[in-house]
Amino acid sequence: LLKRTCSLMTISQTMRTVYKERYGFESEVFHNGAERPFFNVPPKELKDDTIRLRFIGNLLQLQHFNAIEDIAKAVLEFNKQSSGKAVLEIFGNEIPSGCSNEITKEGEIIFHGPIPLEERLGTIAQADILVIPFTFDSTVFDSYRLSIPTKLPENLATGIPVLLYGPQGMAATDLCMSEGLGTVITERSVARVLDFLKSFHKDPNSYREKAKECQKYTGNYLSAEAVSARFQEHLLGLWKNAA
Repeated sequence: LLKRTCSLMTISQTMRTVYKERYGFESEVFHNGAERPFFNVPPKELKDDTIRLRFIGNLLQLQHFNAIEDIAKAVLEFNKQSSGKAVLEIFGNEIPSGCSNEITKEGEIIFHGPIPLEERLGTIAQADILVIPFTFDSTVFDSYRLSIPTKLPENLATGIPVLLYGPQGMAATDLCMSEGLGTVITERSVARVLDFLKSFHKDPNSYREKAKECQKYTGNYLSAEAVSARFQEHLLGLWKNAA
């Protein structure tokens, strides 16, 4: 099948590398791009001093639950040790139903459940930190490490600081480390997440300034317009070569 393909496309540099090693074929990388509305989220309305970490996505016990659990523990420990206040909020479905009960704590770890699609941008806009967790479970790691979730370019497009928590070798963490995007923690460590929260609390503006730079990068390389333009250029090249 691959030998009959005139152009092989992969969805991450990590996948490109693995497919080259596994099958001996080169490929072109095309990510899912962020749509224009994500670059123009509404202004934040919540004006208190609480650091709001928000995860907009499904809570999956058999996938990234252990990473969410670590972040929740770090938030609780931050609230014990710091003069500041942090809250982790999760918006999405939970699989299986009720698994959120293992980590929720009133006023600190909140599971809101699914939200309507039209409320997604407004929900994102109220966050101080957008969280993207990945599994540290080696038995699950290989099954989805080669793909990049669409929420990554979408979150980066907002200009809000992004925390990626997951092992090296994940396509998303690899991309962000290579391009200097967001804050990436690849070691499973509640202490490391806690240190990040303390650092953010001490100097949030440095993280916000970096997030604006990440937004520019996303506009240039990870927006739907940029990816579509490059894809069209690639197809035209194939057509010219065939002609």
